[in-house]
Order: sequence, then structure tokens, then C-alpha cells
Amino acid sequence: MGFLSWFHRHCPAGAPRRGWVAVQLGLFFLASSALLGGALLVAGLVAATWRKGFADYWRDGLNRALLAAAGLLLAGATQAVSEDLAWWGLFNWLPFFWGFWGWQAYLATPEAWRRCSGWLVAGTVPVLITGLGQMVLGWQGPWAMAGDLIIWRMDAGGNPEGRLSGLFDYANITAAWLVLTWPLLLACVLQPPRGWRQRLLALLLVAAHGLCLWLTTSRDDVG
Repeated sequence: MGFLSWFHRHCPAGAPRRGWVAVQLGLFFLASSALLGGALLVAGLVAATWRKGFADYWRDGLNRALLAAAGLLLAGATQAVSEDLAWWGLFNWLPFFWGFWGWQAYLATPEAWRRCSGWLVAGTVPVLITGLGQMVLGWQGPWAMAGDLIIWRMDAGGNPEGRLSGLFDYANITAAWLVLTWPLLLACVLQPPRGWRQRLLALLLVAAHGLCLWLTTSRDDVG
């Protein structure tokens, strides 16, 4: 019970506690398994929607504007040259219009922001470990865990050859993730120190993170 109460810490007043736990775990697993992390984030989104109700959704003028934009995009998809691809593309990211509203419940306080950032940083650790193992020790996959919910496909020496990709399929994807989490990691380092061990761990993560980002040799992200 004490472990579960730790997950409940810093839960914003308007957010459901079970959804708060799901969102934290979803952010942690997002890099390791998009399926598992995404499912947990959606579970948190559903819980927040159930708590807030759609009446609150309609009161936000920005949501109405996003719905209007979604309607125009759906209408445009019917005229696309490759209609199947257009529909799949919209299905990929239109749900984020819903998430833009629903996930706000979990980011209502500075403490919640810091906690969510910390989970993204913690979820990056497997990326760093597999990336360095791939480049230095020649690790290769696929590695399957949790009944194939987590599958890491790795090539010894990286993909493409000589470029760190870690548990992701391609070096540019790894670089994009590392660029996303880099400022969050720096923010963790700049927090008031809680002891030399925590500060040392943070500095080691910064060094490993910077090294892995450099080893991706991604011009778009590193440059």
C-alpha cells in the first residue's frame, strides 16, 4: 500500500488517482514499448475524460476550434489521391486533439510537471543502456519481454552501421527521442541538490545521454 501511495504523490486535485498512476507508468514505458506506454496513456486519458465530463470539453473555445479543423481534415481526406493512406495518417494523430484537452488534468501543477518529466527521463535509461551495449559490446536482438509486449530489435554496431540506435529501429528515431528528453534531464540536474549521490547519478546520466546523442550522428537532431 505504501508503494501505491508513492505513485499517488503530487496527483493534481482535478485528476483521478488511477489515471495519474497510469500516466506515470505510460511515460516510463513509452520508449521501451510504444504499445504498452500508449495503452497506459490512453487509459489515463479515458479516466480524466470520465472525471471531467464532455461538458467541460465544450466550454473550451480552443477545443471547438480543433474540432472544426478536424472536420476540415476529414473532409479533405475524402479527396486525397491515396485515400487509404490519408485515413491512416489522420487516425495516427487526430486522437491527440482529444489528448490535448484530457491530459491537461495531469499537468495542472508544477509538481506534476516535474514528476512527468522525471518519468520520461527514467524511461530513457533503457535507451542509453541498450545503445551503449550495442556499440561497445555488440549487443543484438530481438529481445522480447513481458509476453512480447516489449520487443527490442537491435543490430550490433547500430542501424545504420556505425550509428547508435539502441532499442529503436533507426538512429534518427533514437536521436529524436534523446533530443526530446535532453532539456528535461538538464532541468533535473539543475534542481536543488538532494545529496551527492543523486547529483552524481544525474551527472552520469547527462554524460551518457550526451555521448549517445553524439553517437547517433544524426545531422537533423545533433546539428
